[in-house]
Amino acid sequence: MELHIVFFNKKYKKFEDAVKHSDGIIIIGYFIESNAKENSKRWLCKALRKINEVDTTAIIKADDDDIFTIFDIIEKDSFSFYSYKGSLTTSPFAEFVTWIIVEEPLQFHPNDVMTIHYL
Repeated sequence: MELHIVFFNKKYKKFEDAVKHSDGIIIIGYFIESNAKENSKRWLCKALRKINEVDTTAIIKADDDDIFTIFDIIEKDSFSFYSYKGSLTTSPFAEFVTWIIVEEPLQFHPNDVMTIHYL
């Protein structure tokens, strides 16, 4: 299973505008592995359970913090990755995307893997 986190350049006011520019979109991709001992990302999956329909939103906070960063997910200050220029895998299939694929899989509890799977 994979998890894609999509970011767009804030100089473009909307995602729809960012996909038209070579510096508009970055996607960080992770492979996900099930690990019965992993519980550190329960906060994320609790928020994701609220997203059960198209156009549903959820406020995601790491523990009691008001700020959620990518490092709350990867739990490391550095990581190995591969990068390439590609496209979106869904409509509008824009070709101006920088992909970053993280080498080490993210570990999630099996119940949380199922939560992500059914999104």
